[in-house]
This record gives sequence, structure tokens and C-alpha cells, in this order.
Amino acid sequence: MELLFKFDFGFSDKLDTKTEDRNRTKRLIEEYVNLAIFHGTANNYDPAEVKKINTAANGMLKISYTVNELSGTPEFSKPLKHPNPSVRSWAAFNLMEMMNPNEITIEQALSVIQILANSDCLDAYGAKFWLRKYEKSKI
Repeated sequence: MELLFKFDFGFSDKLDTKTEDRNRTKRLIEEYVNLAIFHGTANNYDPAEVKKINTAANGMLKISYTVNELSGTPEFSKPLKHPNPSVRSWAAFNLMEMMNPNEITIEQALSVIQILANSDCLDAYGAKFWLRKYEKSKI
């Protein structure tokens, strides 16, 4: 059946763009999670791995920036609940430093960083230092 009247309200282009942005954001976050898992499990003592680890870290930073530009910060908060601690900590710091999270997401990210600061892992000291600096910046 052929339509006799064709209406163009300008919605379809905007909807297509929003859908494309959401799909791209999801793919980027999936890649981010994979990079964070690799970063958390890679062998820091192997010189060949160190280069891959640094590449993964740079990739996560670029993804964070891109997701923020796509207005995907709400979607990016999901990795804060990921079962892998490396994913949670990377997401928390990147949300706080590179994105514009809402108050609920800020609380979730700070909780992840606080848990890291109270742990006995190698990154605990850095998390404590970051939290002190964050508290001073709020004054």
C-alpha cells in the first residue's frame, strides 16, 4: 500500500541519531569493561605486558571521554556494580574525573573509591590520596 501523504516532522533523524548514540555507548562500555578486566589481570612484571596495560589504560580514558561526549554518563554508571573490582575502580575514578555524573552516581563512585581506599591492595594508598584531594576541593 502506498501512502498518499508523507509527513516529515523531523523526528526520525533525531531518533535515529539517539539510537545510534545509545548503541555506540553500549559498545564502548563493553570495550571499556574488557579493557579494565585486562588491566586488572595483566602481569605488571612482564615488559611486553606493560605496554599493553598502558594501551588499555589510554583506551579506557578515550572511551570515558567519548561516552561523556555522547551523553552516556548515566549508562556509564552501570560498571560501578560490575563484579570485577578493576572495572568498578576504573569506572569510579573516570566518572568522577572526566564526566558529569549526577548526585546518586557521585555517591556510588565515592563508595567504590572508599572501599578501595580501605582495602589492602596496592591501589589503596592512591585511593586514599585521591579522596583527601577530593574532600579539599569541595571546601
